[in-house]
Amino acid sequence: MRNRAIKQMNIMTVPVVFIDDNYTQKLTGVETALYIRQYNTACNIVFVTSSDLQLKFKAVVQLKILHKPADKVEIFRVMDEILSSTKKDAFGRF
Repeated sequence: MRNRAIKQMNIMTVPVVFIDDNYTQKLTGVETALYIRQYNTACNIVFVTSSDLQLKFKAVVQLKILHKPADKVEIFRVMDEILSSTKKDAFGRF
């Protein structure tokens, strides 16, 4: 399922991906992030996790970590950080 979802996305242009590390089928969250990173080095990756796997996650550059249960304030804070660091094109698009 996750492999198919990754292949169906246009991974080269996705600016942000949220990954639930506890959702496992074929790839772990870290493996998924590393796969995404191979094709998109600028993508912001946000891990949503209830575990303390931050050291593993540090292998993936440009990521944020939200601990479960994440509330709306935390999610919007992360999105604000991502948007403020994302460059806009000449038309004001990200």
